[in-house]
Amino acid sequence: MPAESFWLSGARGTQLAAATVGTGSDVAVFVHESGMSGLCGFWPYAVWLAQGRHLRAVLFDQCGYGASFCEKDSATEPDDWITSTKAVVAWARAHGARRVTLVGASAGGIVVLHAAASIQPPVDAVVDLSGELTWSGLESLRAARTLTVAVLYAVAPDDEYVTVADIRRIYAATRSRSKRLVQAESGHGWEMLTPPSRTGWSPLAAQVAAIIQGTHG
Repeated sequence: MPAESFWLSGARGTQLAAATVGTGSDVAVFVHESGMSGLCGFWPYAVWLAQGRHLRAVLFDQCGYGASFCEKDSATEPDDWITSTKAVVAWARAHGARRVTLVGASAGGIVVLHAAASIQPPVDAVVDLSGELTWSGLESLRAARTLTVAVLYAVAPDDEYVTVADIRRIYAATRSRSKRLVQAESGHGWEMLTPPSRTGWSPLAAQVAAIIQGTHG
């Protein structure tokens, strides 16, 4: 499926490399992990959403990842990650988004919780895939206590970075009335979207698609 790439200004002189795929007004904004894959880690899933679910995905590389650049190295500056995420949401809304869901993996999971807590007008939903309790000074519990939008948390029992008990603590602290906690079969972050065999998509992938569409119940 054809994709459109573009540049977007972020925090403190940041120029973010971004891309969008799919059509429609139901939009998912993806925030990647802190590893080296950047937006590419979410790309196969974004294409699947566009082709199979008729959803639109917007992905971007935070400063220090991919082709994105800035005046200083902000690769581990959490405030810059949040500011850049909010800028991408604003871009999506300016380009036809009516329903917006933030989807973050690992460090991106913490970032989307914090971004969702301060974006105005609020996003419609948030998906946190294996977001740890803390990352670079950001605390998931702190953000969760302020959330009022729909939230889906997911974690796998074999995760090396975050435990099921950790995610349950974040879930319990979440203020939102519409919240779910899903225990995936295996993996960390975006790995949970595919089964261990790496063929097809996991049940979690369909559940995330449903919350993006607003049909999760």
